[in-house]
Amino acid sequence: FPSHDMKVSESLLKAGAHVTLLSRGVTTFDKGLYNLIYSGDSIYAANARLVCVDLSKTEEIDNFVSNHIDTGVDGVVNAAGIASVMPLKSISVDDINKLLQINLISPILLIRSLLKRKLIKKNASLVFISSINETAVGSKAHTIYAASKGGINGFVMSLANEVSKQGIRVNAIAPGMLKTNLMEDVKVIVSSENMDDHISDYPLGVGSPNDIAALSMFLLGEQSTWITGQAIVIDGGYSIT
Repeated sequence: FPSHDMKVSESLLKAGAHVTLLSRGVTTFDKGLYNLIYSGDSIYAANARLVCVDLSKTEEIDNFVSNHIDTGVDGVVNAAGIASVMPLKSISVDDINKLLQINLISPILLIRSLLKRKLIKKNASLVFISSINETAVGSKAHTIYAASKGGINGFVMSLANEVSKQGIRVNAIAPGMLKTNLMEDVKVIVSSENMDDHISDYPLGVGSPNDIAALSMFLLGEQSTWITGQAIVIDGGYSIT
């Protein structure tokens, strides 16, 4: 359950939205957000529901859409994803398939299932979390990750055209380095020293999940009704250095 997705969910709940949150299991659900929703005096419990879905399994996606989405959605944020930091010659076929399944194929299948059942409302907004890898830069040892995000960006552009007559907007957010658990995982692989060197290339420093949540809220809201088919880079100036 990515940190930026937690912040988007929290922001939506505080804005009064009805939110369905997907997670592989309760153990992957953010404790702070869980308490926000399910604590005894929570004012958000009535507007939120947590559904456990493994987005790598097509049958679970279809079951979720059939059983939990009945009145249609005004917006979707696709933030599920995994990263791989490994030279192409060293990555296994199983790792390639897993990364492409979670980062690219699963989001496509989720939106396909919603569209087939006409559950995306007119003038809805769909937001996909992409990456500056492929969008603005090409980082070493990120080949398959970049390929998956490049696929998302291509999907966003074409889908935006496909659903435009219904007023549905489709955009991607392409973040740079964020202060998340994923950053800590990568630090273990590349070493703290190399990570510090990389961070020094960000003119405004690394970002936080709050930055992605703010842009997501903008793209979901009425202020962005003339924006579609875009991959918006948000990277603290990294791509201009």
